[in-house]
Amino acid sequence: MTARRPVAQGASRRSKAPIPERNNAMKASMIMTLDPVTVEPGMTLDAAMDVFDEHLFRHLPVAHDGKLVGMLSDRDVRLATGWLPVELRRENEDEQVAPMYVREVMHAPCVFVTPDTPCSEVVAQMLELKIGAVPVAEDGEIVGMVTATNMIEAFCDLVRSDGTAEFDPKLEGYMARKVITLSRDEFLEDAIDKCHDEHIRHLPVVDGGEVIGMVSDRDIRLAMGREIISAHRAQEAGNMAVHRTPVDVFMSRWVSTINQDETLSAAGEAMIENRFSALPVSHAGQLAGIITQTDILEHFATVPALAEA
Repeated sequence: MTARRPVAQGASRRSKAPIPERNNAMKASMIMTLDPVTVEPGMTLDAAMDVFDEHLFRHLPVAHDGKLVGMLSDRDVRLATGWLPVELRRENEDEQVAPMYVREVMHAPCVFVTPDTPCSEVVAQMLELKIGAVPVAEDGEIVGMVTATNMIEAFCDLVRSDGTAEFDPKLEGYMARKVITLSRDEFLEDAIDKCHDEHIRHLPVVDGGEVIGMVSDRDIRLAMGREIISAHRAQEAGNMAVHRTPVDVFMSRWVSTINQDETLSAAGEAMIENRFSALPVSHAGQLAGIITQTDILEHFATVPALAEA
């Protein structure tokens, strides 16, 4: 494994209630992140980008006077702006740029749960809607957030407290064996095409069968924004050459692999520690598969401690 990824500063607190007995239901209040960072509907997208960058979040609840009014993802912002500040999105100083504000791209109304919602329902919503976070509201007021990471932390806590292998199978049976990869000599457009064509969000970068990096959908959107800036500046300088970004430039080198004989909780712990949402799986030093947060959540959804009493 490589060195650990830096931890975000200023992150909110996670509820640390005890894991329930097997015949009790686990509730959202037991695992949610308390006092989540929020944004206002009238906040500029530039300011929202600063919040995402500061905390390394992927999702932010949108609140007005403490009331939940929507959800904003980094994907929403990247699609709307290319992660470019407004001065780089306008052609001239007098141009009116849209969208400009959070309210223009946020999801409203949004899916939410209450503190008493069983986690079995929360994880079912996440999997069905393919979302990575659900706000927790009480009487319309936001009180917390349940993320895929919270769920995986709860799964790992359950495995530790249970002390058996019953809930913690080897990841070999859950990983995807068909892995779409990139080489360091390919380009941004190759990564875009593979993610689009295969409906995937993570691409290991391989050199001689060894994983040397990872490209996520977030890496791609950031690279697209940088490429737009480079092309804009080149045109201003009179250079009309087409700029192509090599994978080696924008791939993440903070990569860990995990052996296929390890358990799902070991994969979950590695994801939490390194802030990854997917891990390449190795066997005999070669890439053998990939395991994602979704794979772990699908297993966790079957664990009895999540079921209602």
